[in-house]
Amino acid sequence: MTFYKYPKEFMLKIIQLYLSGDYSFEKLGQKFQIHKSTLKEWYVKYEVFGEAVF
Repeated sequence: MTFYKYPKEFMLKIIQLYLSGDYSFEKLGQKFQIHKSTLKEWYVKYEVFGEAVF
């Protein structure tokens, strides 16, 4: 099991915001003060494994 610094619900919220098309990884990173590469990593893992990855 993987443990993350952020709660699962928070990470899924960010992914849903990205999927809505209203935000880029860069904009989300600025808004939540998380590096855009971290957000992209979350997204890629979500795409491959689904919610269970968190």
